[in-house]
Amino acid sequence: MSRTRFAAALAVLACVALAGAERARFGLWTTSDEPPHLAAARAWRYGPGMVSNFEHPVLMKVIAGATLPAAKPDLEIDETRAGRAAIPFVLALLVVATGLLGRAVAGPAAGLAAAAVLAVEPTFRGHGTLVQSDVLVTLFLVAAAFALDKAATPSRPWLVASGVLYGLAMASKYSAFPFLAVFAAVAAIRLATERGREEISSTGKRGTDQRPAARGRNTERATAARRDPPSSPSKKIFSSLFLVLVFIAVPALLTLALVQFLAYAGTTDAAFRQGLRAAFEGLPQEGAVVALAKRFPKWIAGYGAGLLFVQGVAGPGERFNYFFGSVRGTGSLLYFPVALGIKLTAAAVLASLAALAAAVAGLFRGPRLRRLLTARAGLPAALGGAYLAAACVSNVNIGVRHALPCVPFLLVAAAAAAAFLLEERPRVLRAALSAVVLLAAAESALRAGREISFGNFLVGGPAGVPPILSDSNV
Repeated sequence: MSRTRFAAALAVLACVALAGAERARFGLWTTSDEPPHLAAARAWRYGPGMVSNFEHPVLMKVIAGATLPAAKPDLEIDETRAGRAAIPFVLALLVVATGLLGRAVAGPAAGLAAAAVLAVEPTFRGHGTLVQSDVLVTLFLVAAAFALDKAATPSRPWLVASGVLYGLAMASKYSAFPFLAVFAAVAAIRLATERGREEISSTGKRGTDQRPAARGRNTERATAARRDPPSSPSKKIFSSLFLVLVFIAVPALLTLALVQFLAYAGTTDAAFRQGLRAAFEGLPQEGAVVALAKRFPKWIAGYGAGLLFVQGVAGPGERFNYFFGSVRGTGSLLYFPVALGIKLTAAAVLASLAALAAAVAGLFRGPRLRRLLTARAGLPAALGGAYLAAACVSNVNIGVRHALPCVPFLLVAAAAAAAFLLEERPRVLRAALSAVVLLAAAESALRAGREISFGNFLVGGPAGVPPILSDSNV
């Protein structure tokens, strides 16, 4: 498939996602989480500044505040719809980023299939129109992973782009901040692995392609590789880790700092400290937050206060979690896998499980297939699996939306696994991917208007969700 046809198809899918989210923007009433987000967004846009809702980073509030009218509407739903105006475009961009990542990993068919499933998923369509940070952080995590995949050569501009995009993820949701360590580790392994393959290929130890090296820079690189002995695995890891720290971690932190600085630029110190006192009065974190405000500029103290708040409410007994009819103060390891299994369309769930299971079996079918699977499906599988694992050990089990960032990665990994397992049977691959997309779209169409309460047919539809999950799942 040509780049032009792929781009046209991906644009159509983005428009489908945008239209679905735009419809949901007017069809969904204000959720319980949105009023404080909107109040903080209005305060940022029209004064006194970024002085509340510190438990969420600034980017979501900046995006919502940008579309709020100067005069607050009399009806809450009109204020909500105004604040949501730009959010559907975030979902559309997420579909584009997922398609690009899928294409880079496993080709156009896999990329379009993963993007199409995401575009029709009711859960993403519903949460992709709310003033929340979950779909926003998903967008930047997927975009950062795409840039990382493009930088595997390594390409320093793409590494910097990955870092900048990851910085925007940290400005969107606090969970991205500790996940930076995981992203950096995956990036270092990825770069080291790619460098190892280049050395093996250039020294002729693997493969049968004996064509002359390309002219210019490629010729010089290949000649140098043949002259110098392959570096040790530890040297590759440490040199790759250095690249990641310099060209991903540092730009990510600088981007986060810039977003924070700009978001707090119109907030006076007095208003900021008054807002902190009001938000944290009586809470265990009050003393630490006051100390932060005295020691650091407000754009640093605000982010630190949010991290302290999130850490405080994530402890055992801080939240009431409902799961399979019981209420507990700690999380369950199975909560998010079960939530994803019933809140995504049945076709997406079953096809992804089948593809990933086949991929695991394929790891034992020979070195060539094992290399292909780990080289291409490894990046999205590692990032998606790590994010899901981190969610599973959390004590905050209050909605599937907290695990949404893992979904695009796992969809891309499943599509990539199918692409490589069926690479010699392209018609079967296209038929299988098309069937999954059509079945997911059909189930989604049948549940139009029930995006937030959606449950797939495996649990009997939306009516089957409340016995299992509660909170923002229903």
